[in-house]
Amino acid sequence: MTSSAPQLIITPDMSPRQQARALYWQGWRVARIAETIGEKASTIHTWKTRDKWEEATPIDRVEGTIEARLIQ
Repeated sequence: MTSSAPQLIITPDMSPRQQARALYWQGWRVARIAETIGEKASTIHTWKTRDKWEEATPIDRVEGTIEARLIQ
């Protein structure tokens, strides 16, 4: 049985900040997000703090995922 990696819910049409948030909510670490989208880790940390990603309710996260799917 082979397992496939989960599909990333990011697109080039999303802003880097939206991409970073989507990846963070998918469980990615900040350093890996920075490598993937080509931003500095300190920038990702700043976005995470300013936008309060960790304080997001489950509904906020679902809305973010739906937004990403619609853009996709």
